[in-house]
Amino acid sequence: MAQHYDITKYPQKKFRRIESAFEKKFESGVQKVKNSLRFIQLKDERVKEHPNDTAFETSRMLNNERERFEIHFDEKRKTITKIYLVK
Repeated sequence: MAQHYDITKYPQKKFRRIESAFEKKFESGVQKVKNSLRFIQLKDERVKEHPNDTAFETSRMLNNERERFEIHFDEKRKTITKIYLVK
């Protein structure tokens, strides 16, 4: 089982840059993100945190290593609710 770390708990600037980059991607619309090759929509219902939740997985370079991130998007409010670093 993978560990999920909420990136809002970390004060480093690199996490704020990653967070703002994800928010910028989702501003153009979740449909573009769903069709993107960099974001994989997780279809498993167990990853949902609430009924309107859509979860995506992606990876980014962080400290010269490729790290996985899980992004939870609220379809009704049209906002990102959580971003997790997955280890």
